[in-house]
Amino acid sequence: MSRAVAGTVLAAVAVALLSAAPRVLLASGTLPELLRPFIWSDALLTYERGLSGHRLPYRDSPFEYPPLVGAFSGLLSLASSDATLYVLLWGLVVAAFAGAGAAVLARAAGPRRTLAYWSLAPHLLLLGGVNFDVLATALLVVAAVAQRSGRELAAMLGLAAGTATKLFPLASVPVTLLGGQRRIAASAVFLATLLAFYLPTLPLPYSSAGGIGRYAASIGANIDSVWGLAERALAALGVPDAALVIVVVTTTGVVATYLLHVLPHARRASDPVLSFGLATTVLLFWSRLYSPQYSLWLLPFFVLLPLSARRFALLTVADIGVFVTVYPLTLVPRSPDDGVRDAAAGRDRGRVARPRAGGLTARRRSTKSAALPSSSAAAKEIAQPEEQRSPSACAVRRAMSISASKKSPRHGRLAAPGHGRAPRRRPRQPAGGRLAGGRPNTARR
Repeated sequence: MSRAVAGTVLAAVAVALLSAAPRVLLASGTLPELLRPFIWSDALLTYERGLSGHRLPYRDSPFEYPPLVGAFSGLLSLASSDATLYVLLWGLVVAAFAGAGAAVLARAAGPRRTLAYWSLAPHLLLLGGVNFDVLATALLVVAAVAQRSGRELAAMLGLAAGTATKLFPLASVPVTLLGGQRRIAASAVFLATLLAFYLPTLPLPYSSAGGIGRYAASIGANIDSVWGLAERALAALGVPDAALVIVVVTTTGVVATYLLHVLPHARRASDPVLSFGLATTVLLFWSRLYSPQYSLWLLPFFVLLPLSARRFALLTVADIGVFVTVYPLTLVPRSPDDGVRDAAAGRDRGRVARPRAGGLTARRRSTKSAALPSSSAAAKEIAQPEEQRSPSACAVRRAMSISASKKSPRHGRLAAPGHGRAPRRRPRQPAGGRLAGGRPNTARR
């Protein structure tokens, strides 16, 4: 590995670690108050919602992510004594994949473009630690570069691993088969690899296939997405079944665009990476589940394709603008005791507590986790007397009992699905006799 390539790899690792750092502080309860509206960690959510106490995804707790993320989460749960260590280890995993992606990109397109559009990209710094998209994006890079060099089986292996991490690499499978020469063998490799990831979870109480199905079919559009805004506008106008209308529109749109534009282009394209980029962009545009970190999916194509710096600058300005404006406004106030009661009743919607000065910090982006069954073991443990709870459950319960005497007006601006404005909720009285307050959230997909 040349010094230039090594430099791009180290830069990507360093930026990814910087993105993980405030999430670790969030998990430890030491994140400065000024940063709290801008920091969220789905890794922390998965831990406190069902993986604390060395629990395992799919077996001990519902887990909506595909099995490769589940495998990492299970291993890190077994290795972690608390949420802080779990989030730190996840940060190291994300940083390793960011570095691996940088290595593949630098060898394929040169260190300079890799450094500018991947390793030092503001998106990697702001959004790399939010979710697990860096893993799937790096695997998509491996697949795209392999397909460009004529290694079809390696490309399908990368796409299968990427699909077992996040679902969006699946969009590039048809264009890969269409532009390849060994379609039967490539299809067999893809299916065999995917089954190798999914089959071990099928006999478990919360199989990965079932979780993804519930997630895809039972949740509303994200407020981050233009389709989420459209859904709420239709609901405000009194259109019945606004969520179903958006599902029909977006599904029809993505299928029609894919069949009429993406596949014909794939037949003519001389560079398969262009077909990968087009398939990913179409999926991104029509996704009603759009979340800000999805911009990470596009970064490799700025490296591998002759896209202009102006386009990258426009994307960057837009994403930073959303991050500092819309992102904090997705917080809504609600009593944290609601989350405990719902969990105990089997209706936990993915709320998660965060210790903070004067209250509890949590984020709500959508009602995604409403599609998931609750972890009854976790809920019962939190509801137990303190002497019978694990340290993690005690910490969650203590956070849920902290008083929140002030609520900022901006935190009520997120409309609930199907309503024009977020409803006001009366804080419930917890067992200790003090009012509790907080801002819940469900995971970003």
